[in-house]
Amino acid sequence: MRKEDHDLLQENLSLARQLGAEVITIAGTYVAEAIQKVCHDRNVTQIVIGRPDRRFLKDFLARGTLLDQLVRMTSKIDIHVIRAGRVPRYRGWHFRWPTLSTEWTAYYNTFLFVIATSFFCYAVLPYVGYQALGSVFLLAILTVASLTSRGPIIFAATFFAFIWNFFFIPPTFTLVISSWEDFMMVLSFFVTASVGGLLTSRIRRQEGILQNREEQTRLLYELVQDFSGAKDLSHIRDILVSTIERQFKGSCAIFFVEKNGKIEWSDGHGKKLEEKDLAVAQWAFENNKSAGWSTLTLSGSSCLCLPIRGNTGVVGILAFIPVKDQSVLSIEKENFLETVLSQAAITFERFQLSEAAENARLYKASETLHQTLLNSVSHELRTPITALIGSATALKDETTITDPQARVALTDELVRSAHRLDRVVENLLDLSRLQKGTLQLKKEWFDLADVYSWVRADLKDELGNRTLELLKSEPILVEADFLLLSHAVGQILLNAIKYSLEGSKVEVEFLKDMNCARILVRDEGSGIPIGMENQIFEKFFRLPGTPSGGLGLGLTIVNNIVELHDGKVSARNRTDKKGSIFEISIPWRQAPAALQEAMK
Repeated sequence: MRKEDHDLLQENLSLARQLGAEVITIAGTYVAEAIQKVCHDRNVTQIVIGRPDRRFLKDFLARGTLLDQLVRMTSKIDIHVIRAGRVPRYRGWHFRWPTLSTEWTAYYNTFLFVIATSFFCYAVLPYVGYQALGSVFLLAILTVASLTSRGPIIFAATFFAFIWNFFFIPPTFTLVISSWEDFMMVLSFFVTASVGGLLTSRIRRQEGILQNREEQTRLLYELVQDFSGAKDLSHIRDILVSTIERQFKGSCAIFFVEKNGKIEWSDGHGKKLEEKDLAVAQWAFENNKSAGWSTLTLSGSSCLCLPIRGNTGVVGILAFIPVKDQSVLSIEKENFLETVLSQAAITFERFQLSEAAENARLYKASETLHQTLLNSVSHELRTPITALIGSATALKDETTITDPQARVALTDELVRSAHRLDRVVENLLDLSRLQKGTLQLKKEWFDLADVYSWVRADLKDELGNRTLELLKSEPILVEADFLLLSHAVGQILLNAIKYSLEGSKVEVEFLKDMNCARILVRDEGSGIPIGMENQIFEKFFRLPGTPSGGLGLGLTIVNNIVELHDGKVSARNRTDKKGSIFEISIPWRQAPAALQEAMK
């Protein structure tokens, strides 16, 4: 292809991509067959084609121009011919020197094979006629045709013809051919070499096409597999850079669009571009066009900048820096590079959508949590405040002041409401400190029986006519935060009191295993619904049918306090009777000997 045609094709393909067209590159031997295959695979119903110029020899051998071949091969597809800006011209035959693409070693090996065959034939010449040896030379040419390319084949045919004519055809040691049989044999050398070289070249070309197609398919498959396992944008950048640098000679930098819609040009996978290359990359990003080396725009730059186009626009820029003196990218390589970049854009946008979906989910959960907290707190604050206002207002009445029983009842209601309000505020503050991680443990040695005594005194008013009993156990010394652990046990006991009937019994038992101390609280309530044993420790969760009062934070605070002690809390239903069992387990180790002696 001429440079002018190559530049025009490159410009048209770039415009097609910019307008949203899908550019497909397919390799094949015949153009018409390749187009027909694409039409069949993509269910094409319309073909738009320019009017081709006529070429006498090629059109004769192919039975018409490309347009004629398409009309003949695609009878079920409409073909629209666009008029040319000029009159179609006839392109005659132009001689073109063949390019030497075969390595010199192939010619060297062919030369040795010809010499060896000639010596063999010269040795057997006294026993067979020279015409029979002509067939041996012909077979030798076919052998060369099956092993090498067109250049060495023509070289072998010429060399064989000269040797057979000069050393074997009478009169020997001359180039004179006296009979038509010998002339036809020499001519057959060249005909066989030409046909063999043509077929071999075509087979090798098809083999190269298949290998190149297989290599690109394998690379794209591996790229998609790697992209599917990518964890973040940095991982996508690493995969893309590795693939491009492995396939093309050079280095590259990848720049992705940030959340603000701009590109941070200092972050390019550890590679920094020069100031003029950054200007080219900025132009490519702003104009959504390729620029720099191997393009028609700002081609003086040593860096090729390609936009990474997604469905929402340009999502990044590839800056490719080729090795020195590298030729421009071919149309096939540029199309393959565009395919790789399109896969990267799809993966990038998939990450953006996943992140947006996760943010939406978190926002919805936050809104739900906020509304739940607002509803619960407003209800829990309004109830004791209403009781406080009502009791305080009643105490202002002179009749109430002179009635000792009414005054005591209202005073007790004030105290209960104040305690309830204080408990709500305390739970909210505890949960806030636990969630922020600002709550620090103040560990000290104490007996678990002290925890029971402190909690029993604190919950004396809430017990009512229920019985709180400590089962007999040996003294158990633990190293923990006394106030926090007492608060956790108190929350479990308060929960047991709330869900148990009047006159029931709540039992507390302390046990010690090899490496842990266990606190068990048994109640005689309604038990825990099957499947909700773990759910009751979640924030704001309350069992169906729960009586009013409480935010659903008590057991969450218990769980967080126990986790601070590297322990765990669990709940299950009793097997001996109706009710539930809550168990706190914290690490235990032997207390110092001096402390044990002092406790005794």
